[in-house]
Amino acid sequence: ESEKDGGNQIANRLYQYTWNGKSLINEKIIHEFPPSPRASHVGGVMAKDVQDEIYLVIGDMASSNDNLDGPTQNSNKHTLRDTGIILKVVKDGSILTPSESENPIENYYAIGIRNSFGIAIDPITGKMWNTENGPWEFDEINLVNPKFNSGWERIMGIATETQIEKLPKFENFVYSNPEFSWQKTIAPTALVFFESGQFLENRNNLLVADCI
Repeated sequence: ESEKDGGNQIANRLYQYTWNGKSLINEKIIHEFPPSPRASHVGGVMAKDVQDEIYLVIGDMASSNDNLDGPTQNSNKHTLRDTGIILKVVKDGSILTPSESENPIENYYAIGIRNSFGIAIDPITGKMWNTENGPWEFDEINLVNPKFNSGWERIMGIATETQIEKLPKFENFVYSNPEFSWQKTIAPTALVFFESGQFLENRNNLLVADCI
């Protein structure tokens, strides 16, 4: 959010509205996150699971370029910030800034996310999947279980045992290798489970969009 299109940043926010059949009304800020100094790796994609819980991905906002990378980027350089995470949205707006809440960790579904443009929920298993873009190689598709650590900024792609051993321990988050990774970048973006009955042979398949 900025003062004007292309202007100075104000904040990075999640809003809730009511649709009255004609327009959006009853604007309410649900969450507020730190702005991205470089306006990059912001994320913003949301998904709803089979229990109607809502999840939001926030990228690392290129934190390491400004020495702002912290525990959720597997770094000890800075204090906890709401970056590089998949957040379980507090729908009633009672927690505006998750990192400043009484127990921030309970709001984080996953950490170690560099830059993601896609989240999808498997309609059969209820499992979460996401796409993640690497810096110049090893883009990923991940199966995201609760308390998942995607490894950034120490790991992208399939990790060695040494890399996993050296990964900083943060609370009860656990690293898991991607289910699929491209050595040469393709920039995966949207992620969706195809549920249409028009193409039964592809029903419930996971489809990935890329921008190349």
